[in-house]
Amino acid sequence: MELIDLNNAPPADLRKYLSENFGIDKAANTSRDKLVTEIIEQEQANGVNRDASTAPSAEAITGAPTAEQREINKEKRVKIKISRDPQSRGNDDVYASINGVAYIIQREKVADVPEPVYQVLMQATEIRYEQADDGSLIPRTVQSYPVSLVG
Repeated sequence: MELIDLNNAPPADLRKYLSENFGIDKAANTSRDKLVTEIIEQEQANGVNRDASTAPSAEAITGAPTAEQREINKEKRVKIKISRDPQSRGNDDVYASINGVAYIIQREKVADVPEPVYQVLMQATEIRYEQADDGSLIPRTVQSYPVSLVG
């Protein structure tokens, strides 16, 4: 088995290498860093050792930041806190995404996030209905998440 260059091979070649050598098929949208991690795990499980010249770089393993991530990370950062509220989308962690860059924010903890993430959370709304005395439903728009700006 010829070892693939984990630092420079495109994701399509990494998927092909996994399929041909280990019988593992990955989806076309699997991230490059996950493919590299899977290859390393499979090679180690099969007794394949890489020397320093064929070992992956730290960026290949952890995934280099995308242009979108770099752009968002340049933005001013703010500290926010998302409270627990049985009325607002449960008590699970909150997922926010901007241009494909995902953020998972824990509730009841202060989180340091780029300002656009805070803006997305503030603009997230949903429609709730209240019942009037005559039995009709009255719609009202409310925030999806109880977000507080801490600093």
